[in-house]
Amino acid sequence: MRAAIDRHGAGSHDARAPQGGLDELREIAVAFNEMAAALAEQRKGQLGILAGVAHDLRNPLAALKLTVDGLRPDRPLPCEERLRSMLARIGKEAARCDRMLTDRMDIARIEGGELDLRREARDARELARDVVELYRPTATAHELRLSLPEEPVPLCCDPIRIEQVLNNLVANAIKYSPAGGAVQVTVARVGADVSIAVSDRGVGIAADDQRRLFERYFRAPLSSGVAPGVGLGLWAALRIAEAHGGRIEVTSTAGRGSTFTLRLPSASDEATA
Repeated sequence: MRAAIDRHGAGSHDARAPQGGLDELREIAVAFNEMAAALAEQRKGQLGILAGVAHDLRNPLAALKLTVDGLRPDRPLPCEERLRSMLARIGKEAARCDRMLTDRMDIARIEGGELDLRREARDARELARDVVELYRPTATAHELRLSLPEEPVPLCCDPIRIEQVLNNLVANAIKYSPAGGAVQVTVARVGADVSIAVSDRGVGIAADDQRRLFERYFRAPLSSGVAPGVGLGLWAALRIAEAHGGRIEVTSTAGRGSTFTLRLPSASDEATA
C-alpha cells in the first residue's frame, strides 16, 4: 500500500493499492483507489478542456492568419477600402478569441448559477450571419448554407452568449459531417419563438443517446471516435438557452445527420411579458 501511494505521489496516476489483508487495511486501500480514480478522471477532464479550447480557437486564428497574409511586408499594401476591411476583420477575430477564452471561464459561473446576461435588442439574422461568416473561411471542405427571412427577426438577448451557443452548434455540425457535406443554418419566426436551426448530414445520434446529449461530459459513441471533445459544449449551450427562457431541441437519425434548433422568445413577446 505504501509503495502504491509513493508511486502515485511520484506521478504514476494509474498506481493502485492491493485490496487484500485485514478489513481495516482493505477499507483504506479501497478509499485510496477511489480517490486515485477520481483524481485521474478530473485530470482527464482538465486535459480535455484544454484540447477543447485549442480546437475552438483554431477557426478564428486561421481567419486571422489568412487576413494577415494579405498584409505581408514584401508586398504592396492593398487599396484603402480593402485595407480598412482587413483591419476590421483582424479586430473582430481577435475579439472572438478573447471571448472564447472568457466563455470557457464562464463554465464555472454557469455551474454556480451566476451566469450574467447583458441583454440588448438584436436581429437574429445578424447573429446567425456572423457565426456562419466566422467559419466560412476555414470550413472549405464543407458547404455552409444560410437561410434568412426578408424581415428582421428581433431578439432581446445577450448577443455574446447566443453567439456562443450558435458557435457550438455550427462547429459541431462541421466536425461531425463528412468532407463535402452541407451544413444548413436557418433562421425563422415560429409563433411566439425565434428559431435558429443548424442541420448537418453527418454521423447522426442514436435514439438512446439523444436523451443524454446535454449531460455534462457525455459524448455519444458515434461522435466520440470522429472528433475530439469533452462533452461540455452542449451542456453549456443549453444552460445559456434556458437562462434566456429558451431551449434547444434535437432531431437525428444515426448515419443520416442531425438538426439542433435553438428556440428563444421573440423580443415583442418579452416586451409584453
